[in-house]
Amino acid sequence: MSSMALSYPRSQIRAMFDLTAVRPDVVSLAIGEPSFHTPAYVRRAAIESVQAGETRYDASAGIAGLRNAVAETYSARWGLPVEHRNVMITGGAMQALQLSLLLMVEPGSEVLVPDPCFPNYLGQVHAVGARAVPVPVRKEEGFRLRAADVAERITDRTSAIVLNSPSNPLGTVMDDDDVLAMVDLARLHGFTVISDEVYEQILFDGRRHVSAATLAGDLDHVIVVSSLSKSHAMTGWRLGWAIAAPPVVAVMAEIQEGTLANLPVPIQRAGIAALTGPQDELREMVDAYQRRRDLVVATLRDIPGVTCEQPAGAF
Repeated sequence: MSSMALSYPRSQIRAMFDLTAVRPDVVSLAIGEPSFHTPAYVRRAAIESVQAGETRYDASAGIAGLRNAVAETYSARWGLPVEHRNVMITGGAMQALQLSLLLMVEPGSEVLVPDPCFPNYLGQVHAVGARAVPVPVRKEEGFRLRAADVAERITDRTSAIVLNSPSNPLGTVMDDDDVLAMVDLARLHGFTVISDEVYEQILFDGRRHVSAATLAGDLDHVIVVSSLSKSHAMTGWRLGWAIAAPPVVAVMAEIQEGTLANLPVPIQRAGIAALTGPQDELREMVDAYQRRRDLVVATLRDIPGVTCEQPAGAF
């Protein structure tokens, strides 16, 4: 086996997931898996697509209907013009992140990541032959990713920074000023902001999410990745996207052609239904997550010697 494969950093989240799977008396908090079912109208769209015979190859960048639905959703959400040519449909946000790294990161270069971070970032950076450079976030600063800490770690080998807000695993939501500072650093030093916004819909206490793309005002130094996994309880569907400048999306599609080819059309039809259908169940899920957060935080704080910060988003 290759040295990359043999040295690939294994995910401790998956190890804990496997360990707790055989312990029915354990409540696992190891993996970001919603407890809800995918909404019925979303499932129905996939079934109807299969029954209609949509089981063949299709466009590597995604079917036009879904790319347009994503573009329209984010044009409204961001207040920026987003076109279908800005949208690359992927196998979940993780593949969107991997494609982003393949395009923007040279072997031997460096990628800045918050510490702690979603562990899969480390493996993905490793797989493209780069080095993950951790940038600490501190409790006494509200676990904020500070521009000064990032600037200290920028070198002539820095290719990208990965942002994640709301954060997995911390549940923190980045302030607009902090995100804009990262964009400014990227412009100054010529690297890319890869913004993982998969938890963008799961916010508590009236908090709001503002995308790195909105704050940047364009996609020149920003790639946004997201999915329906968390918002619509669709983790197993593996449906996500990258939103980027059209030349970036065009090359992503070429790489997709040589790897996955394309996402199954019935899954993409489900994605259209999720984005364009009623969002009532989404809001009900978020309300339930907030109630659970309140219960867990209060319970932990009642344990002598245990302190617990209150997450502003994610779950």
